[in-house]
Amino acid sequence: DEPYVIENRYKIVTLDDYLDMVYKKTGSLLQTACVFGALSAKASSEIINAFNTYGRNIGNAFQIGDDILDLFGEEKKIGKKVGKDIIEHKMGNILITLTLEEITNKKDRDLLISILRKDRVTDADVSKAIEIISKTNAKKRAENMRDKYVEEAIKAINILPESTAKNLLVELAKFISTREY
Repeated sequence: DEPYVIENRYKIVTLDDYLDMVYKKTGSLLQTACVFGALSAKASSEIINAFNTYGRNIGNAFQIGDDILDLFGEEKKIGKKVGKDIIEHKMGNILITLTLEEITNKKDRDLLISILRKDRVTDADVSKAIEIISKTNAKKRAENMRDKYVEEAIKAINILPESTAKNLLVELAKFISTREY
């Protein structure tokens, strides 16, 4: 992971890059798990497709939520230092991506980029970066994206018959939108 971070420290991640990365990191994992579950149950192709869509969407939603918590979560609840993605030079955080896409204040943009590229990021740097991000609509946009993925996941499994299992899948998806850890 470290060679990748060093090599990509100076790369600005576009929204398309981010979404591709999120799918490859988390979306595809949960998608595959859900599809294998449906296959092992000898489900119809329609049900397999529903689980394919469900898994991909909850995976993407989970990762976006994780990125939001990294910058706006409570340390005691998330179990790690807030701003870890900034400290570790991970340009692939949805809030950073959306902020850099949206920000119009050149001074703030340049400062955020310089913080992200520093060899040693201090707590003050993290606070300043979060302050800059907070001036934009990035958090709200990310929450909306996460929630849209959750909605798509739930919609995908509407074809399942009513059951405890279906209700648990719906609850899992909803939890991803509201989790604080």
